[in-house]
Amino acid sequence: MLQALYFCKPFREHVLNYRLTQKVKKDHLLTCLADLFHTIINGKRRTGALQPKKFINKLRKENSAFDNDMQQDAHEFLNHLLNTCGDILLEEKQKSKSNHQLLSDETWIHELFQGTLVSTTKCLNCETVR
Repeated sequence: MLQALYFCKPFREHVLNYRLTQKVKKDHLLTCLADLFHTIINGKRRTGALQPKKFINKLRKENSAFDNDMQQDAHEFLNHLLNTCGDILLEEKQKSKSNHQLLSDETWIHELFQGTLVSTTKCLNCETVR
């Protein structure tokens, strides 16, 4: 999942931009992800392999479901990561705005990944779509 997210260019750019715009370095999952992406870009390792130890340690510390040796579903990890990053961004957005301003509940996480699932059924005989 980390590799797939890294190669999602808009997501990667937002994560790296987040790293650049932080005045005070906070220690949470989003900063660990930003540091990991930064290391991938700037790393000069011969093997091309990188162990995301700091990120995994933070993930395990913040969510006990990932703090074991059991296999976890990729969608559970993706949902947790995106929800956590979205919550972090919303919290920071609320802290930076005054109480008098209207706040949007959307962040770049929401803009990139939020959507509506639509399912359609097409009849093979008459080709009616429902």
